[in-house]
Amino acid sequence: MTVAPVMTMAPRMRLHLLDAVAGMHPTDAAVRCLALAYPELPDPAGLPLGQRDAALLGLRARLLGDRLVAWTSCDSCGEQSTLELSVAELLEQMGARTEKRWVLQHQGDPLPVRALTSRDLARAAGAPSPEEARDLLVAAALDQVTEPQDAPPLDDELAAAVAASLAEHDPGSEVLLAGSCAVCGEQWSHMLDPARYVVAELAHLGARLLAEVAELARAFGWTEADVLALSDQRRRAYLELASEMTG
Repeated sequence: MTVAPVMTMAPRMRLHLLDAVAGMHPTDAAVRCLALAYPELPDPAGLPLGQRDAALLGLRARLLGDRLVAWTSCDSCGEQSTLELSVAELLEQMGARTEKRWVLQHQGDPLPVRALTSRDLARAAGAPSPEEARDLLVAAALDQVTEPQDAPPLDDELAAAVAASLAEHDPGSEVLLAGSCAVCGEQWSHMLDPARYVVAELAHLGARLLAEVAELARAFGWTEADVLALSDQRRRAYLELASEMTG
């Protein structure tokens, strides 16, 4: 998947995205964002996680460009580090190939496996413990269960085999960032959650626009519709004027 050039999204759509993500679990918010931004997608909640996250990163690139910033801390000494990442490079790392269904050979037995989706994550979020959430996701990948209370206990070996198979056939579902601490030199590897990251950024983008609407309404008596009808460049110019008027 290639990264589209930065495009202007209508201000009203940005507020729609804010409405979509406000107060929602990141998994649900990610699906809602895709439904709004890509109405041609027939079932965003049914996308394999790698495809979902690639689409979210593509949306983020359209709105804010290729460069993104993340933060992490060293597990050894606690030193905070700032990471500058490229959406294009992340998408290349995630790969373009995602299989929806395949067969896993485990202890001589063929096991049908399918890629996990946002629906599976949403159901697992209701599990009472991380272990039960893991079992639920493994069972979902094996098409054995649909609800948290129905998840059977699974042995660690099978769970590990299914997890490895998911990472192989849907490589975009796990985005690992690796590096070393600048202070102690400890090597680290942390997982990036594109859905949580992009949803948080879109929420911030919408909240900032809402604050600008409020500021211009106070300064000039305009309605929300008046402000949203302005281009980004014109709105910034009026914000500067409003700042000068109050300064």
